[in-house]
Amino acid sequence: MIDWPLVKWEFLQTATDKGFLVKVAFGMLVGLLLMPFLASSAASFSEGSAMPSLPFAVRLVRIAVVGDSNEFVTQLQQNTIVSLMHTDEAHARELLTQRVVAGIFIVTDSSGLFVGDGTPFADFAESQVRDALDNVVRREQRAGLEVIQGTSVEPFVRGLLAPFILLTPILLLCLPIIQSLSYDRENHMYEVLFAVPIDRKKIFFSKILANLLFVGLATLIWLFLVGLVGIFFTDVLGVWFMLVLVSLLILSLNALVSTLSSNAKNATLASSISSTMVFSGIAVLTLLRVSPLVSRFAELSPVTYISYQTTGLATAFPIPTVLVFLVITFTALLLALSAFSTEKFAFSLDPGILQLYEGVLELLKHKWLAALAMGFVAFSLSIPVQVMVLGTLFFLNSKLLMILIFLISIEEILKFIGVRMLKPESLQNALLFGAFIGIGYGLSEAFLFVPYVDAFFLRSIPLFAHVLFTVLTAIGIWLKHPYPFLAASIALHVYYNSSLVSVVIS
Repeated sequence: MIDWPLVKWEFLQTATDKGFLVKVAFGMLVGLLLMPFLASSAASFSEGSAMPSLPFAVRLVRIAVVGDSNEFVTQLQQNTIVSLMHTDEAHARELLTQRVVAGIFIVTDSSGLFVGDGTPFADFAESQVRDALDNVVRREQRAGLEVIQGTSVEPFVRGLLAPFILLTPILLLCLPIIQSLSYDRENHMYEVLFAVPIDRKKIFFSKILANLLFVGLATLIWLFLVGLVGIFFTDVLGVWFMLVLVSLLILSLNALVSTLSSNAKNATLASSISSTMVFSGIAVLTLLRVSPLVSRFAELSPVTYISYQTTGLATAFPIPTVLVFLVITFTALLLALSAFSTEKFAFSLDPGILQLYEGVLELLKHKWLAALAMGFVAFSLSIPVQVMVLGTLFFLNSKLLMILIFLISIEEILKFIGVRMLKPESLQNALLFGAFIGIGYGLSEAFLFVPYVDAFFLRSIPLFAHVLFTVLTAIGIWLKHPYPFLAASIALHVYYNSSLVSVVIS
């Protein structure tokens, strides 16, 4: 599968490109100059709480307040993510039992007492009350900002800034693959490759490997350089592996957009957009650390792991992060390979997503195997779309049910497209294609959520649930009445996810 002479040639082409190396060196120099400045700037933060300053448009939790308002209640009212209900203690406890409120704040002369029911929402509400109390006390002590109890803001901010400076050169290091692939399409080399007896998969993977080897070597040098300016890591090897993992994903995305673009200029623009989306996604995930309610999901971001290492905190290597990144990387490589090495895509006058999916089928030969791959494809495509939709709906103060409907509709529609492209000709085919697409999607989702759900049945059911939902859609396609069955699968999925949320937070 690998042509080593070609790997060596591709590697030397990149490693001896003086213009490209100058750009990389300049990017690293800027990063080295910025790191100490940003680290020292983090110390300028002072009083306040990070959570209320975040741009949330919804108040996440309700707290019942019992007693007259005091300075602590006034401070709590300034928190933009909690809402207060003033009532008597008996009514407050009734509201807590009914889960109308997440907790009760009983005001006393000196401070106050918080009562919760032990749910994640109650823990989150308690942390906000504690922050309000601490802010009042710190007002006289002039202490530093506290983002999470017991953690000052300086290492927190430094732990966020340093990884992004560390990751910035990755964008430059992953650029050669664009020229390597997009020039082949621009100069009509794809047509030439199909005219000669050459294994196109060898050419593709040799290009990927050569660029990955270059990135791995350059990243080792980069880690050595950042150590010279005082940025150290608890586990250097783990940080290096995480940087290479992110690089592999960006390389794969660059390879995909390069094979889809008609010229190198368009490929460079498309790769800039895709790389920005990757960086934005991992940034959004790592910012979840400031909330006790969702902080565990921040561990899925490689930035979170690197930031812990940057601030000297020892933490376990995030295997779930690696699995999720590998699923998305596998999908990007599969789609890029299908565009690079299949006639369905190469000889299309106006290639699009349909030819790309047809290329996957041509590449994998068997429809059931293509169906399994399309499950992974659907998951990988749904992640960035869901993040954007979730952020928009959350900002618009949407209800949880509305958010679930939109997110689930995206998942089911992407799986629906895969089944429809495979064109099941019998009930047996419909069941087979639907099941394998569901398995691919369910396995991917398991990698994402398994470490964060304790109950065994909640870890195993999602796989079977996705199989059921997709099989239902496939039956509708086979019966030539796809949309009622698609609507039914969305409705079942919404009911299932609503039940799942209720169990997790109870």
